Amino acid sequence: MNLYEQMSIVVQDAFIMIDGEGDVKIWNKTAEIVFGFSKEEAVGRKLYELIIPERYQRKHIMGMISYMETGQGILAGEIVEIEALNKDREEFPIELSVSSVNIEGRRYTIGIIRDISKRKAREHNLLQQSIDSSISLFENKAQEKAEQLRKDEVKVLEMDRMAGLTTLSAGLAHEINNPLSIVKASVNFFSKTLGVFEHFIRYTMNMAASASPAEFIDAYMSLLDEFKIGDSISVMHRKINMSIRNIERIKEIVDSLKVFSRRDTADVDEVDINKCIDETLAITATGSVNVTREFSELPLYLCEPRSINQCFYQIISNAISAVKPDGNIHISTSQVSNDNGEMIVVKINDDGVGMSEEVLKKAFIPFFTTREVGAGKGLGLSIAEGILTRHSGTINIESEAGKGTNVTVYLPVVQNTVFH
Repeated sequence: MNLYEQMSIVVQDAFIMIDGEGDVKIWNKTAEIVFGFSKEEAVGRKLYELIIPERYQRKHIMGMISYMETGQGILAGEIVEIEALNKDREEFPIELSVSSVNIEGRRYTIGIIRDISKRKAREHNLLQQSIDSSISLFENKAQEKAEQLRKDEVKVLEMDRMAGLTTLSAGLAHEINNPLSIVKASVNFFSKTLGVFEHFIRYTMNMAASASPAEFIDAYMSLLDEFKIGDSISVMHRKINMSIRNIERIKEIVDSLKVFSRRDTADVDEVDINKCIDETLAITATGSVNVTREFSELPLYLCEPRSINQCFYQIISNAISAVKPDGNIHISTSQVSNDNGEMIVVKINDDGVGMSEEVLKKAFIPFFTTREVGAGKGLGLSIAEGILTRHSGTINIESEAGKGTNVTVYLPVVQNTVFH
């Protein structure tokens, strides 16, 4: 029994030794437990046939070639987390430490392996518990605050901010997660493709040192096809462009949220109403609803930007809730003159369920809602009306059951409002 066989008995982790050809030479008891193969089944067989998933086998073989030629392995001296296969061909996570040894002039590789399935499961459970706890705490705090505001009869606007916070957060998470998932998938592809390129470069460099120019060119062209380098580059270009577009989408959402969250009492400014609507739409989860815009050039409007965005958010959210999947919402702006002077007019029309005459009469009553319990607080339109009143504006609703709803907002270009 040599030194390394003795070591394999003492160590608590799986201890595997392979020779330069990739054949298993030492397979200890822990390796039997972790992977399910007995020592008799494992020793003498190729390691990649036993425990290496197919997607990693090329990398393993290329690493063995490099090791035989240079004495340096790809993972030598590193500790990495990777997936392995057990005897039942099930993948599970492992922690792998690789080292190289020279015994009587022959090169061998030793792998110290730890099954980290339980650790990963604990980490996942802890993360999920933390998320669940945070969500529960947030929901409880939001509910407590909403109830306290209701009891104290504070401003309806403040109550609505808390009541609508969960919906807004969920919408933002959905809007950001979609492009983020695409970017993440692209990054994963880049990482895997980079590994292929590294093997290709290493293999061609080794070949260049030993082959004649003609042989090298023939082999090089063959390897280009074998490794599918051209196809990979083409896909990478497409994924880079796709990632850029989705990163720009995330930036657009974050920039809009910054404007949307400004303090009412501190920020009074001249704004472009068209831009306010775009900023509101950018953070509103429209789903499969078709939203079309028809904007006219408008003068700048003096207002509390956060309040105006909140007003449009309430109206647009109501429209989204009223239409069916693949329904339609049309938003238009214009400037008109009437008995009250120059007005900015915003129309938000939908082809949703509409409202009966009886329901329409109660539309602006706080806490009146036709939605299911928990689906809405009945504050949206009363909030919008309150904000518009503070801005010397008005709101008009036309609706018919089964035929959609038309909401028209009037904002005076020159107003008498004094903001406090």
